[in-house]
Amino acid sequence: MNPGMDSKVEDYSTDYDFDKPIRFAYEGHPMNVTLLKALIALLPAGMLFCGSAVLFSRGKSGCSFLQLMGTACLMLVVLTHVSEALHLFSWMHWGAEHSIGHYLDFWSAVSGLTLFPVGYLLQALAKPNAQQWRG
Repeated sequence: MNPGMDSKVEDYSTDYDFDKPIRFAYEGHPMNVTLLKALIALLPAGMLFCGSAVLFSRGKSGCSFLQLMGTACLMLVVLTHVSEALHLFSWMHWGAEHSIGHYLDFWSAVSGLTLFPVGYLLQALAKPNAQQWRG
């Protein structure tokens, strides 16, 4: 053994406290859970936004515009959470009740979860024959 090293060998197999929360760390810095959740949510929101943009570019209709605006609002929700986690635009007081950041996040979520499904439903009702199999 090295002379400066402790000769005690620790066995972690029996003393792990399973009630203790897991902390992810990189070089001693704890991971920001809000940032992790926002980055995970960025993938499906980004895919919806790209799909809606392609749909709108192929045929500019009111239905595809509603879907595009809905997904833009959902992207805004994700970006507000990224800004909150990274402490960007601190003057908006992210996470504080009755703040500009709170209302931006809330109304973007309400708008996104209203506009996208309404646009999708109207598009599905507008073209019922396009869904049928033609043989």
